[in-house]
Amino acid sequence: MARFEDAIGTVLAHEGGFVDNPADPGGRTNFGITQGYYDGLAAHGKVEPLDVKDLTIDQAKAIYQQFWWNAFQYEAINDQTVATKVFDEAVNVGSRRMHKFTQQACNVLGQNLIVDGNLGPKSFEAINACDPQALVTQLRSELATYYTNLANAKPELKIFLRNWLRRAAS
Repeated sequence: MARFEDAIGTVLAHEGGFVDNPADPGGRTNFGITQGYYDGLAAHGKVEPLDVKDLTIDQAKAIYQQFWWNAFQYEAINDQTVATKVFDEAVNVGSRRMHKFTQQACNVLGQNLIVDGNLGPKSFEAINACDPQALVTQLRSELATYYTNLANAKPELKIFLRNWLRRAAS
């Protein structure tokens, strides 16, 4: 069973601190949490309203644990490296997209999943049945292709490609 405490450091290392890059479609972001995402949580009474620039690392960890790790049940993944990869990239490319990539990677490795972006018991069973190193390698490949295609389709995002590819390979 994977542990949040062993995964969050990777996410925070990749996301860094406060950024307000005009080229980033996510806009104002701190610890990988965009102002828009945070405002959505606040609008539903899940967090107190604030400017993400003022978000503390402990608040960011709490958000990631409750609304990502726990919500998507990543602890059901047996291998820590696989769980960390899925979690980290879900934060970057979006949970549904990353869950689809994970289901596709499982299928490449001989599983038979419906690729719908919803991780449930069958998906977790398939993830856990795959060789962890092979699964991470397949995910790295899918992510590198995705990031490259995204940068080619939206040339204004090419400034992020080097870091995206580094993240995909990690």
